[in-house]
Amino acid sequence: MHKVVERRVLKFIGVGLSAALVDYVVYTFAHMVLFGGNTDLIPVAQIISLVFATIAAFFLHSNITWKDRDPGKSGIIKFFVWNLVVLLVLRSFLSWFFGLLTGLYEFAFSITSAIHLPFSREFVQGTGVFVLMNIVTMTINYFLYDNFIFGKEAKAATDKSAEHSADQRKTAPSKQSSKSHSKTED
Repeated sequence: MHKVVERRVLKFIGVGLSAALVDYVVYTFAHMVLFGGNTDLIPVAQIISLVFATIAAFFLHSNITWKDRDPGKSGIIKFFVWNLVVLLVLRSFLSWFFGLLTGLYEFAFSITSAIHLPFSREFVQGTGVFVLMNIVTMTINYFLYDNFIFGKEAKAATDKSAEHSADQRKTAPSKQSSKSHSKTED
């Protein structure tokens, strides 16, 4: 069981990175190509990229991370609703909360300065907030996806029972052929 969870977590991280890449590529394309770099349309580019990334994440998780599970017909709806909650509520709260940890960022900035890295205080704090927020969000997402969105029903068990029933129908002699077979023996 431990190996299964470990592999699933690695798949989850890989899919998350893939979805982030989709998010970045679509955002960059929308912002730079569709909107010509117009900064007023950045929120629109972000919404477009988020929709594409969320669709990609759902299908990648369905076919890679939780390929053995059946999310059911409501799975994609639950997935989108949860991701909307994450975007509008959870990420905002976590950004605010982790923004309060200024001492941590000052310490990190002093280390980066001591080893002569060209990072500003704002960059160190912004990166720190982003990383901490994503660690918490990804952890919550994993447990929510694993327990509620992708369900506990195994696809393989359902598929195997259907295959088993079909195989039994094919291999079991019909009552009619049994009767005719026994009459010919008499």
